Amino acid sequence: LATGGGRGITAAALETLARPGVTLVLTGRRPAPRADALRPDLPTAAPALAQALHAEGADPVRARAQAQAVLAAREIDTTIQRLKALGARVDYAAFDAADPAATRTALAAITARHGPVDALVHGAGVIEDAPLARISDESWARVMAPKTLGLMTLLAHLPDTLAFIALFGSVSARFGNAGQTSYAAANGVMAQLGRALAASGRARRVRVYDWGPWAGAGMVTEGAARALAARGIALVPRATGQALFAAGLAEDRGPIAAVCGQGPWANPEETLSVTLSPDLPWLADHRIAGRPVLPMAVALALMMRAARETGKTRGASAGKTGGASAGQDTVVTTVEALGLKHGLVFDTMPEPVTARAERDADAIHAALYTKSDRPHYTARLRFGAGLPPPRPPAPPHAPPPADARAFSGAEAYRRHLFHGPRFQALGKIEALWPGGIRARLKPACRGAETAATPSHRGAKPGPGGGGGPSAAPGSALPRDRGAGPLEEAGSGPPADAGSGPPEKAGSGPLEETVFGPPGEGAPGASEEGIFGAPEEALVRPPEEAAFDPEKAGVPGPGLGGGAARDLAAAAETLDFGADILDPVLLDAVAQLPLIWSSVYLGRTALPVAIGAIHRAAGPLPADARLWFEITHQDDTGITARADVLDAAGRALLSVRDMRHALLRAPRAQ
Repeated sequence: LATGGGRGITAAALETLARPGVTLVLTGRRPAPRADALRPDLPTAAPALAQALHAEGADPVRARAQAQAVLAAREIDTTIQRLKALGARVDYAAFDAADPAATRTALAAITARHGPVDALVHGAGVIEDAPLARISDESWARVMAPKTLGLMTLLAHLPDTLAFIALFGSVSARFGNAGQTSYAAANGVMAQLGRALAASGRARRVRVYDWGPWAGAGMVTEGAARALAARGIALVPRATGQALFAAGLAEDRGPIAAVCGQGPWANPEETLSVTLSPDLPWLADHRIAGRPVLPMAVALALMMRAARETGKTRGASAGKTGGASAGQDTVVTTVEALGLKHGLVFDTMPEPVTARAERDADAIHAALYTKSDRPHYTARLRFGAGLPPPRPPAPPHAPPPADARAFSGAEAYRRHLFHGPRFQALGKIEALWPGGIRARLKPACRGAETAATPSHRGAKPGPGGGGGPSAAPGSALPRDRGAGPLEEAGSGPPADAGSGPPEKAGSGPLEETVFGPPGEGAPGASEEGIFGAPEEALVRPPEEAAFDPEKAGVPGPGLGGGAARDLAAAAETLDFGADILDPVLLDAVAQLPLIWSSVYLGRTALPVAIGAIHRAAGPLPADARLWFEITHQDDTGITARADVLDAAGRALLSVRDMRHALLRAPRAQ
């Protein structure tokens, strides 16, 4: 099914699919072309055709409208005949996809005539360019409807699983274009719908083509082509566009969204890959249900490193759509919408992990993939020239009650947490009460929040210009390989703190027992949907496997040279650089809800989403204080805020809307 398939670039792209045995159903709002509507007796050029219709008695305005209708009917008829000549069976259905009743009726007739729809090419669109101040609500709605409401209405009546969904967007959605605010918005929303469809598994492949202007197809007039050329934007040759369309559908691991065109815009999406082995020592210290699982904090560090190494941070500070000057440093100041889509579990073989970074006007959209095009983790990264100065947390933290409990970090890891030595950064739980936790890091720890701007001293760029900053002294939490937990002094565990993690129950496929079906895992989802059966529990890691540096960090495909080698080295040590958020520090923050839920709910919780992470410049004290407060709790999970404070009580790291899902049922009292 191809919306807007009778004309323009959608019609041209369909030629790559047309062959014997394929049925192509083209749709549009214009009626199917009739022989008498083609008017072969009249001129082919629009001005001459309008003059001829005017000579037949139509007034000038009506003559121009009739000329456009005739030209559209001719183009649709030409498309149908060309596709038939290539061997395809071709049908045309006239309906407005944004009209639910019309869509339901039309798709029922199409299914009755041809069978179920197997794939969707959504190329329908409306352009009504104007300065934003002159765009009426009605015009905005007309432009938005085909790309967004039309797509959602179609999906409501199409089979649950399609072979592919191809969405035809525009570069204007990525980089803007004068007079195209509504068109850019429509295509931008459609692209986000495409990403959601890919994550949901609605089709085996979902591709968003953000097309530049085509030559010989589409809506580009000769005058528009000259104006585009003056701006350095080249038209996409028809054959090139067709090849790009076919290549996108042929690749299992291609990007969900890609700009297809040539212009003065930056390359919007880059990748950086590394192969992670289950033999990595820190993976042995992060096991869930007995299997190594990539921590969310490490996933974020990989995405941040990819964004920096591929150059996506340059020029991405707020309000900038162009590139910054060469050598200008930028740093992630805020992380937004960090989410777990599908847990990354390591078995016995090394796993290629690819981080993708895609820029829009003021942020970078990052995602972490393995072998499929469904992301495991996603985040939106915002940049600035440097980290802002620390400020007191807002709202301020209330002091813990007098009867709050206290116990050592060692006791917390023994009774409530599954983390091995490399992730045991909590030194002491100073206060635990129904509203939250106040804790301190181990005295030996140093955090990565030390630099207002990244330092590139000691970097070794590779052939592709990669290579990141080396960590400043004392910029990362220690990676003592083999040291046990520090036995901190404390007042002992709470009286009803529980007996620690239970033994693993059951077996079966790891993807089902731990993380459930692919594509699920939204905050507040069911235990089965994210982490498997409720009885699944966390287990202590076994004895550490021997560390083989040859297996630990092998650069995978993607950005080559020094950047990939540096990332491989960072993956071995968890030291991603002074300008990258320290994953051990963030993981320590995420451990506090696990302690709280174990004590007060008797349940295990794991992080599934973080609304925002705000960073500030300043040295992390040797025994920095952590504050954690519950903001919401229900049967599926808990939501909280947390801050890492310096000696003056200012927030060096603020975590907001941190969501943890509850795994197993409450234990019997």
